[in-house]
Amino acid sequence: MTAQWVPSDRMHVISKWSEGGVREGSVRNSRQCRSWWGVGVLVAQLGCGGGVMPVLEVEEGVSWALAERRAATLSDVRYRYALQVPRELAASLSGTVGIEFRWSDPDAHALVLDFKDPGARVTKLQVNGVSVDWTPRFDHVLLPATALLPEARNHVEVAFVAGDEALNRNEEFLYTLFVPDRAHFSLPLFDQPNLKARFSLTLEVPEGWVALANGEGPALPGEAGTSIYRFDETEPIPSYLFAFAVGKFQIEVAERAGQR
Repeated sequence: MTAQWVPSDRMHVISKWSEGGVREGSVRNSRQCRSWWGVGVLVAQLGCGGGVMPVLEVEEGVSWALAERRAATLSDVRYRYALQVPRELAASLSGTVGIEFRWSDPDAHALVLDFKDPGARVTKLQVNGVSVDWTPRFDHVLLPATALLPEARNHVEVAFVAGDEALNRNEEFLYTLFVPDRAHFSLPLFDQPNLKARFSLTLEVPEGWVALANGEGPALPGEAGTSIYRFDETEPIPSYLFAFAVGKFQIEVAERAGQR
């Protein structure tokens, strides 16, 4: 099987997902886009290892085929994020994520993780405690199947610089906007609504700032003028419902019908 790139100055298909996993498509003109042409399975050459790993055709965004493959081969997904939020607007957020999941792929395709500009933003990556040769492709990270444990729990650890594209930031606060499929613009994850996961989050924020997220998270004193918020793990939710906000907020708590 072979695959090749061909330039295109005519059209680019943009995809978005509804919660049920249905992809809606629209077409727009673009002189800077490329179209993907291939037959069957793409075989990607590893840059350092010299081996090969079979993957589905990988394009920008999450294709229907990629989403279906991951929904069929991944289960019990958990994310544990730790992010440092700087006071200065010009400074980027940095952090780590531990991703745990069960993996069962009889065809042993490479595992595709979503993250925008991974070549520039991923600073360290390990699979099951071992550094591996991984491949950046569009807004994805390709992990070799040989590094994964079939029919077992796997752990991927990524250190990264978060992108601002899905973080609405100004001098005094920021908040996430991950709808409909923008979470991977800022964080590494499997960004599709039909692959629900449990999320936990630790935020290190400037002293005097307040943090909010999906779970409960009391403030603890940090180091060097910071506060630490550790939010409880959520129930399984789609990636676009994971959210947090940080800034000079005032929080008011009310109780109605016994609900706080």
